Amino acid sequence: MSKFDSKRVTKSVLLIAAIGSLLALTVLSFYFLWFQGELSDKQDVWGSFGDFVGGTLNPLFSFLALIALLLTIVLQTRQLEMSSEELALSRQELALTRNEVSRSADALTSQDKNLALQRFENTFFNLLKHLEACRKEVSHGSKDRLVLGRHAMEKKYDHFVSFYLMQGSGRSSQLPDFSFKPSCHEIGGIKQEYKKFYESQNGDDLGQYFRVLYHVIKLVDETAQIENKVFYANLLRAQLSRFELCLIFYNSVSQFGEEKMAPLVKKYNILKHIEKSKIKKENHHILEEFMGGSSF
Repeated sequence: MSKFDSKRVTKSVLLIAAIGSLLALTVLSFYFLWFQGELSDKQDVWGSFGDFVGGTLNPLFSFLALIALLLTIVLQTRQLEMSSEELALSRQELALTRNEVSRSADALTSQDKNLALQRFENTFFNLLKHLEACRKEVSHGSKDRLVLGRHAMEKKYDHFVSFYLMQGSGRSSQLPDFSFKPSCHEIGGIKQEYKKFYESQNGDDLGQYFRVLYHVIKLVDETAQIENKVFYANLLRAQLSRFELCLIFYNSVSQFGEEKMAPLVKKYNILKHIEKSKIKKENHHILEEFMGGSSF
Protein backbone atom coordinates (compact mmCIF):
# COMPACT_ATOMS: atom_id res chain seq x y z
CA MET A 1 0.00 0.00 0.00
CA SER A 2 1.35 3.44 -0.94
CA LYS A 3 1.88 6.33 1.43
CA PHE A 4 -0.99 8.19 -0.25
CA ASP A 5 -3.42 5.29 0.29
CA SER A 6 -2.39 5.00 3.96
CA LYS A 7 -3.31 8.66 4.52
CA ARG A 8 -6.65 8.13 2.81
CA VAL A 9 -7.45 5.13 5.02
CA THR A 10 -6.59 7.10 8.18
CA LYS A 11 -8.77 10.03 7.12
CA SER A 12 -11.66 7.73 6.22
CA VAL A 13 -11.53 5.90 9.59
CA LEU A 14 -11.41 9.17 11.51
CA LEU A 15 -14.29 10.54 9.46
CA ILE A 16 -16.47 7.47 10.11
CA ALA A 17 -15.62 7.58 13.83
CA ALA A 18 -16.49 11.29 13.95
CA ILE A 19 -19.80 10.71 12.17
CA GLY A 20 -20.63 7.87 14.57
CA SER A 21 -19.81 10.02 17.60
CA LEU A 22 -21.81 12.93 16.19
CA LEU A 23 -24.82 10.72 15.57
CA ALA A 24 -24.65 9.32 19.08
CA LEU A 25 -24.50 12.83 20.60
CA THR A 26 -27.29 13.98 18.31
CA VAL A 27 -29.60 11.12 19.37
CA LEU A 28 -28.87 11.62 23.07
CA SER A 29 -29.33 15.38 22.81
CA PHE A 30 -32.58 14.95 20.92
CA TYR A 31 -33.87 12.52 23.56
CA PHE A 32 -33.14 14.71 26.53
CA LEU A 33 -34.33 17.89 24.83
CA TRP A 34 -37.54 16.39 23.46
CA PHE A 35 -38.62 14.49 26.52
CA GLN A 36 -37.04 16.88 29.03
CA GLY A 37 -36.15 13.87 31.06
CA GLU A 38 -33.92 13.56 33.99
CA LEU A 39 -31.98 10.59 35.21
CA SER A 40 -34.44 8.11 36.53
CA ASP A 41 -34.14 5.29 39.01
CA LYS A 42 -36.88 3.29 37.31
CA GLN A 43 -35.99 0.21 35.33
CA ASP A 44 -38.72 0.60 32.73
CA VAL A 45 -37.60 4.14 31.95
CA TRP A 46 -34.05 2.97 31.33
CA GLY A 47 -35.47 0.11 29.21
CA SER A 48 -37.39 2.58 27.05
CA PHE A 49 -34.28 4.77 26.81
CA GLY A 50 -32.24 1.75 25.68
CA ASP A 51 -34.85 0.78 23.09
CA PHE A 52 -34.87 4.33 21.75
CA VAL A 53 -31.12 4.65 21.57
CA GLY A 54 -30.65 1.13 20.15
CA GLY A 55 -33.45 1.48 17.65
CA THR A 56 -32.09 4.79 16.47
CA LEU A 57 -28.33 4.29 16.51
CA ASN A 58 -28.09 0.61 15.48
CA PRO A 59 -29.21 1.20 11.85
CA LEU A 60 -26.96 4.24 11.64
CA PHE A 61 -23.96 2.39 13.04
CA SER A 62 -24.72 -0.59 10.73
CA PHE A 63 -24.76 1.78 7.78
CA LEU A 64 -21.45 3.29 8.88
CA ALA A 65 -20.02 -0.25 9.33
CA LEU A 66 -21.19 -1.13 5.82
CA ILE A 67 -19.45 1.97 4.46
CA ALA A 68 -16.28 1.00 6.35
CA LEU A 69 -16.51 -2.53 4.94
CA LEU A 70 -16.95 -1.23 1.41
CA LEU A 71 -14.02 1.12 1.96
CA THR A 72 -11.92 -1.81 3.13
CA ILE A 73 -12.88 -3.86 0.08
CA VAL A 74 -12.03 -0.98 -2.24
CA LEU A 75 -8.68 -0.46 -0.56
CA GLN A 76 -7.87 -4.17 -0.65
CA THR A 77 -8.81 -4.30 -4.34
CA ARG A 78 -6.59 -1.33 -4.99
CA GLN A 79 -3.77 -2.99 -3.07
CA LEU A 80 -4.16 -6.20 -5.09
CA GLU A 81 -4.07 -4.20 -8.32
CA MET A 82 -0.92 -2.47 -7.19
CA SER A 83 0.61 -5.81 -6.21
CA SER A 84 -0.26 -7.20 -9.64
CA GLU A 85 1.29 -4.17 -11.31
CA GLU A 86 4.43 -4.52 -9.18
CA LEU A 87 4.59 -8.22 -10.00
CA ALA A 88 4.24 -7.48 -13.72
CA LEU A 89 6.99 -4.85 -13.46
CA SER A 90 9.17 -7.33 -11.58
CA ARG A 91 8.62 -9.91 -14.31
CA GLN A 92 9.51 -7.35 -16.98
CA GLU A 93 12.66 -6.38 -15.08
CA LEU A 94 13.54 -10.06 -14.66
CA ALA A 95 13.01 -10.66 -18.38
CA LEU A 96 15.20 -7.64 -19.22
CA THR A 97 17.84 -8.91 -16.82
CA ARG A 98 17.75 -12.34 -18.42
CA ASN A 99 18.06 -10.79 -21.88
CA GLU A 100 21.01 -8.71 -20.75
CA VAL A 101 22.65 -11.75 -19.18
CA SER A 102 21.97 -13.76 -22.34
CA ARG A 103 23.46 -11.02 -24.54
CA SER A 104 26.45 -10.78 -22.24
CA ALA A 105 26.92 -14.55 -22.39
CA ASP A 106 26.63 -14.49 -26.18
CA ALA A 107 29.15 -11.66 -26.37
CA LEU A 108 31.56 -13.56 -24.13
CA THR A 109 31.07 -16.73 -26.17
CA SER A 110 31.70 -14.80 -29.40
CA GLN A 111 34.75 -13.15 -27.85
CA ASP A 112 36.12 -16.50 -26.68
CA LYS A 113 35.48 -17.95 -30.13
CA ASN A 114 37.31 -15.07 -31.81
CA LEU A 115 40.24 -15.42 -29.43
CA ALA A 116 40.37 -19.16 -30.05
CA LEU A 117 40.30 -18.53 -33.81
CA GLN A 118 43.13 -16.00 -33.50
CA ARG A 119 45.22 -18.43 -31.46
CA PHE A 120 44.57 -21.19 -34.00
CA GLU A 121 45.43 -19.03 -37.00
CA ASN A 122 48.63 -17.79 -35.35
CA THR A 123 49.70 -21.37 -34.73
CA PHE A 124 48.52 -22.54 -38.17
CA PHE A 125 50.39 -19.90 -40.16
CA ASN A 126 53.49 -20.27 -38.00
CA LEU A 127 53.46 -23.99 -38.79
CA LEU A 128 53.10 -23.21 -42.49
CA LYS A 129 56.18 -21.00 -42.21
CA HIS A 130 57.99 -23.82 -40.43
CA LEU A 131 56.89 -26.23 -43.18
CA GLU A 132 58.32 -23.88 -45.78
CA ALA A 133 61.57 -23.69 -43.83
CA CYS A 134 61.73 -27.50 -43.72
CA ARG A 135 61.06 -27.66 -47.46
CA LYS A 136 63.95 -25.28 -48.15
CA GLU A 137 66.25 -27.51 -46.10
CA VAL A 138 65.48 -30.56 -48.24
CA SER A 139 68.52 -31.22 -50.42
CA HIS A 140 69.52 -33.69 -53.11
CA GLY A 141 72.71 -34.37 -55.02
CA SER A 142 76.41 -33.89 -54.47
CA LYS A 143 78.17 -30.64 -53.73
CA ASP A 144 78.64 -29.81 -57.40
CA ARG A 145 75.01 -30.63 -58.28
CA LEU A 146 73.27 -29.90 -54.99
CA VAL A 147 69.68 -28.70 -55.29
CA LEU A 148 67.38 -27.44 -52.51
CA GLY A 149 63.70 -26.91 -51.77
CA ARG A 150 61.04 -27.75 -54.33
CA HIS A 151 63.61 -28.69 -56.93
CA ALA A 152 65.12 -31.13 -54.43
CA MET A 153 61.65 -32.62 -53.87
CA GLU A 154 61.37 -33.26 -57.60
CA LYS A 155 64.81 -34.88 -57.72
CA LYS A 156 64.11 -37.05 -54.67
CA TYR A 157 60.87 -38.31 -56.16
CA ASP A 158 62.54 -39.10 -59.49
CA HIS A 159 65.32 -40.83 -57.57
CA PHE A 160 62.80 -42.95 -55.66
CA VAL A 161 61.00 -44.01 -58.85
CA SER A 162 64.19 -44.65 -60.86
CA PHE A 163 66.24 -46.49 -58.28
CA TYR A 164 63.64 -48.17 -56.04
CA LEU A 165 60.46 -48.83 -58.03
CA MET A 166 62.25 -49.88 -61.21
CA GLN A 167 64.64 -52.72 -62.06
CA GLY A 168 68.42 -52.22 -61.69
CA SER A 169 70.40 -49.09 -61.05
CA GLY A 170 70.99 -46.02 -63.16
CA ARG A 171 67.47 -46.31 -64.52
CA SER A 172 65.30 -43.39 -65.48
CA SER A 173 61.60 -43.01 -64.65
CA GLN A 174 60.99 -42.68 -68.41
CA LEU A 175 62.12 -46.25 -69.22
CA PRO A 176 59.59 -48.73 -70.70
CA ASP A 177 57.07 -50.48 -68.42
CA PHE A 178 58.95 -53.82 -68.36
CA SER A 179 61.67 -52.21 -66.18
CA PHE A 180 59.19 -51.66 -63.33
CA LYS A 181 59.79 -54.07 -60.43
CA PRO A 182 57.06 -56.74 -60.30
CA SER A 183 56.99 -56.60 -56.49
CA CYS A 184 56.16 -52.88 -56.62
CA HIS A 185 52.88 -53.54 -58.41
CA GLU A 186 51.45 -54.22 -54.95
CA ILE A 187 51.55 -52.16 -51.79
CA GLY A 188 53.74 -54.66 -49.95
CA GLY A 189 56.58 -54.21 -52.42
CA ILE A 190 56.17 -50.43 -52.34
CA LYS A 191 56.52 -50.45 -48.55
CA GLN A 192 59.76 -52.40 -48.76
CA GLU A 193 61.29 -50.12 -51.40
CA TYR A 194 60.12 -46.92 -49.72
CA LYS A 195 61.67 -48.10 -46.44
CA LYS A 196 65.02 -48.53 -48.21
CA PHE A 197 64.66 -45.11 -49.85
CA TYR A 198 63.68 -43.41 -46.56
CA GLU A 199 66.46 -44.99 -44.51
CA SER A 200 69.20 -44.21 -47.05
CA GLN A 201 69.78 -40.62 -45.86
CA ASN A 202 66.52 -39.39 -47.42
CA GLY A 203 64.69 -39.67 -44.11
CA ASP A 204 66.83 -36.99 -42.47
CA ASP A 205 65.25 -34.01 -44.20
CA LEU A 206 62.06 -35.68 -45.49
CA GLY A 207 61.26 -37.00 -42.01
CA GLN A 208 61.23 -33.53 -40.51
CA TYR A 209 59.20 -32.21 -43.44
CA PHE A 210 56.54 -34.95 -43.10
CA ARG A 211 56.33 -34.55 -39.31
CA VAL A 212 55.62 -30.83 -39.61
CA LEU A 213 53.10 -31.49 -42.40
CA TYR A 214 51.36 -34.05 -40.19
CA HIS A 215 51.10 -31.60 -37.29
CA VAL A 216 49.62 -28.91 -39.54
CA ILE A 217 46.81 -31.25 -40.63
CA LYS A 218 46.41 -32.55 -37.08
CA LEU A 219 46.03 -29.00 -35.76
CA VAL A 220 43.20 -28.34 -38.21
CA ASP A 221 41.54 -31.64 -37.36
CA GLU A 222 41.70 -31.32 -33.57
CA THR A 223 40.78 -27.64 -33.15
CA ALA A 224 37.11 -27.79 -32.18
CA GLN A 225 36.49 -24.04 -32.52
CA ILE A 226 37.18 -24.12 -36.26
CA GLU A 227 33.97 -24.55 -38.24
CA ASN A 228 35.34 -24.50 -41.79
CA LYS A 229 38.23 -26.94 -41.46
CA VAL A 230 38.26 -27.60 -45.22
CA PHE A 231 39.21 -23.95 -45.83
CA TYR A 232 42.43 -24.30 -43.85
CA ALA A 233 43.14 -27.72 -45.36
CA ASN A 234 42.83 -26.12 -48.79
CA LEU A 235 45.29 -23.41 -47.76
CA LEU A 236 47.75 -26.12 -46.81
CA ARG A 237 47.16 -28.06 -50.03
CA ALA A 238 47.85 -24.90 -52.06
CA GLN A 239 51.38 -24.84 -50.62
CA LEU A 240 52.27 -28.29 -52.03
CA SER A 241 53.97 -28.89 -55.36
CA ARG A 242 53.15 -31.78 -57.71
CA PHE A 243 56.18 -33.77 -56.61
CA GLU A 244 55.46 -33.14 -52.92
CA LEU A 245 52.01 -34.64 -53.48
CA CYS A 246 53.60 -37.73 -55.04
CA LEU A 247 56.00 -38.16 -52.12
CA ILE A 248 53.12 -37.63 -49.66
CA PHE A 249 51.22 -40.43 -51.42
CA TYR A 250 54.05 -42.95 -51.16
CA ASN A 251 54.86 -41.88 -47.60
CA SER A 252 51.18 -42.33 -46.62
CA VAL A 253 51.01 -45.92 -47.91
CA SER A 254 54.31 -46.80 -46.24
CA GLN A 255 54.83 -47.92 -42.66
CA PHE A 256 56.00 -44.39 -41.86
CA GLY A 257 52.65 -42.74 -42.59
CA GLU A 258 49.89 -45.34 -42.93
CA GLU A 259 48.83 -45.16 -39.27
CA LYS A 260 48.66 -41.42 -38.60
CA MET A 261 49.34 -39.45 -41.77
CA ALA A 262 47.20 -41.43 -44.23
CA PRO A 263 43.82 -41.04 -42.41
CA LEU A 264 44.22 -37.25 -42.26
CA VAL A 265 45.43 -37.03 -45.87
CA LYS A 266 42.31 -38.95 -46.94
CA LYS A 267 39.95 -37.03 -44.64
CA TYR A 268 40.97 -33.61 -45.96
CA ASN A 269 41.64 -34.77 -49.53
CA ILE A 270 45.18 -33.44 -49.51
CA LEU A 271 45.99 -35.36 -52.72
CA LYS A 272 43.03 -33.89 -54.61
CA HIS A 273 45.25 -32.23 -57.24
CA ILE A 274 47.85 -34.96 -57.58
CA GLU A 275 48.74 -35.53 -61.22
CA LYS A 276 48.10 -39.13 -62.16
CA SER A 277 50.67 -38.90 -64.93
CA LYS A 278 53.39 -38.41 -62.33
CA ILE A 279 52.57 -41.78 -60.76
CA LYS A 280 53.74 -44.85 -62.68
CA LYS A 281 50.73 -46.56 -64.21
CA GLU A 282 51.61 -49.79 -62.35
CA ASN A 283 50.60 -47.97 -59.16
CA HIS A 284 47.46 -46.25 -60.46
CA HIS A 285 45.20 -48.85 -58.88
CA ILE A 286 46.85 -48.28 -55.49
CA LEU A 287 46.43 -44.51 -55.86
CA GLU A 288 42.78 -44.89 -56.85
CA GLU A 289 42.15 -47.18 -53.88
CA PHE A 290 43.85 -44.68 -51.56
CA MET A 291 41.75 -41.84 -53.00
CA GLY A 292 38.55 -43.79 -52.44
CA GLY A 293 37.98 -44.96 -56.00
CA SER A 294 38.48 -41.55 -57.63
CA SER A 295 39.03 -41.78 -61.37
CA PHE A 296 40.85 -38.38 -61.53
